[in-house]
Amino acid sequence: MKKYLMILSSCIALIMLLGSCSALHNAEPESDKVENIKDDLVYDAYTAYIDTSGAEGVSGKIETSKQLIYIKKSDIPAPTQNKMSVDILGKTLNAEFSQSKVWAVFTPSYVYNTAKGDKITVDASGKVISFTSSSSSSNIIEYVDRDKALSPEESLAKAIEYFTEILGEEILSRYSAELPDTSMSVVRIRFRRNDSAFGSYSIDDKIIIKLDEEGNLLGYDLYNVGAYDNKKIPEGFNDEKIKEIINASLIDNKSDIEVSDQRNLVILPDGRMACNTCFRLADGETVGEWTSVLIPLE
Repeated sequence: MKKYLMILSSCIALIMLLGSCSALHNAEPESDKVENIKDDLVYDAYTAYIDTSGAEGVSGKIETSKQLIYIKKSDIPAPTQNKMSVDILGKTLNAEFSQSKVWAVFTPSYVYNTAKGDKITVDASGKVISFTSSSSSSNIIEYVDRDKALSPEESLAKAIEYFTEILGEEILSRYSAELPDTSMSVVRIRFRRNDSAFGSYSIDDKIIIKLDEEGNLLGYDLYNVGAYDNKKIPEGFNDEKIKEIINASLIDNKSDIEVSDQRNLVILPDGRMACNTCFRLADGETVGEWTSVLIPLE
């Protein structure tokens, strides 16, 4: 059970992808979108890409013709712009390229730093997906001045103000957040989409706003905001179809396939949606390891 939970946690960690943000976050000039980073990172629709690292089937190691490959920092091409200018919360920030990084497992991103020490992360299209204020580096997590600290209700209200300024009231209406933990000097407020419209499938569509104990903005992270809009589960994509797709990628499989009921919808770097779940091979009462699989749905 413990190993099963670890595999499922790995599945959930695949959720990534980088959604569209507010027009307020377009870098000037906007960099060209990264298409296929390299040939073995291209994912075809309705094809099962299987993570076989350490996975055992009923009669030995699982063999597949389509292996799930995770993007590495070395796979990310150089940015098209070494300098950028972007408006954040009414201020124009000028920044220089610092480093490339993998954002949420699959997606290439680029980090830019301002002279003041602010950190801005953009996706391959130039949209801001993360902002960290220079003031956050001096924030001490262990110490909270209770005389100055906001209550959970006040912190949430302040985060809503920032949310509205960053993304607008219309987008705010789609999200909600619980009262945050204010016991530390970094207060994280997580806004999640109210209605995913995907039934039992989980999605990763959220905004995290970070404040200090007094309500000052330390930064924010955007995950797939708007990326699931106008997408749907294909008709006929059920357990039998999933098993059929998985079996087509397995080499010489003579065992039954059991699919986990924990299923996530993730966004690939090119904006397409994919199903991420786990499966294992079974032969009577003998079963293999749970193994992660990714199936693009478009």
